[in-house]
Amino acid sequence: MDEVATNEIEPWPENGEIWRRLAARFPETIPTHCREQVFYFDERLHLRRCDYVPEVFGAWARAAHYCSDYVDFAGLLVPTKRMVLPRTPSGRSRPWPTLVWIEVKEVKLEK
Repeated sequence: MDEVATNEIEPWPENGEIWRRLAARFPETIPTHCREQVFYFDERLHLRRCDYVPEVFGAWARAAHYCSDYVDFAGLLVPTKRMVLPRTPSGRSRPWPTLVWIEVKEVKLEK
């Protein structure tokens, strides 16, 4: 979408891997956690993390949203585990508390 501004920024080391990062700025017409987000992708280009600051809470609520355990459901790759952790000002995630934990057990695709 032309309204979304994106820019690849410097890679990020995490857990022995190097993830590529894409900074994005969304217009107000797109409902989202916040206007500015950073997406992290592994070597297979799977989304591994997304950083954002939920605007409804305030600038202090920095979040690192992790995606893992991708499963192929009828040709659609879905991260079946998702976890949101607090993030430090330097960008590192804190190990606790877990703010959100989601496990997807089944995906039903309809036409």
